Amino acid sequence: MKVRTLSKILFGLTSLALAGTSVADTIFGVYAGAGVWNGSLSGNVGKDAQPITADELGMGSDNNTFYYLAVEHPVPVLPNFMLSHTSLSTSGKSTVTRDFTFNNTTVPANADTTTSVDLSHTDLTLYYEILDNYLSWDLGVTGRNFDGYASIDYTSQSGNGSEKVSLKGIVPLAYTKLQIDLPFSGWFVGGSMNYVGYRGDSFSDLDAKLGYMTDGLGLDVGFDFGYRQMKLKVEKLDDLKADLTEDGPYASLLVHF
Repeated sequence: MKVRTLSKILFGLTSLALAGTSVADTIFGVYAGAGVWNGSLSGNVGKDAQPITADELGMGSDNNTFYYLAVEHPVPVLPNFMLSHTSLSTSGKSTVTRDFTFNNTTVPANADTTTSVDLSHTDLTLYYEILDNYLSWDLGVTGRNFDGYASIDYTSQSGNGSEKVSLKGIVPLAYTKLQIDLPFSGWFVGGSMNYVGYRGDSFSDLDAKLGYMTDGLGLDVGFDFGYRQMKLKVEKLDDLKADLTEDGPYASLLVHF
């Protein structure tokens, strides 16, 4: 399926949700969670015919934290909302055996490099509950505010240098979440997706998980663990061309009251 075709489908579904074709929650509820994501960065950046890769720069995996707070209510017309934040940074050191260009700086061959990529972001998601039973389905839109950067410092026989590119801005995304509660067990499986695509550029954030939630007296606690993949493919984002993937396992603690 083409990127633009999928984007149109998601936009259409979101429009239906925002038009009010939704099932509201019957009670007021607050959901919160916090956890750790062990993400690994792969892909490439740069405008060269052979852009520099994350492997060449020695980028590995790092533990990053995230948290979220969602509020659901019984008013059908108004959307529920969720506020979340992910601190997401990866760094690496390497000796690159060929010259390459990063933004407006040419790094010579055999230079010792230190690279950092920060894709930290804060999301505001407005959504409706389309289904709310053992099978729950949420649909809405997300505004993702990036507040990060990509930087490189290098040392070579011909001299030293550095370059830093700001990665700041708000990206609108379609949002959907699906969850199945396993009857009489407290266990559940599910996943969510944020996505936008335009003219070959795309951004997606997917996760799949398994979790458990107690059924207490006014306060439910639990945990989940899963796998998250964030993909960014752009021709130009604040002067940075990139095709990057951050993925890996995560685990979090959950509270519902």
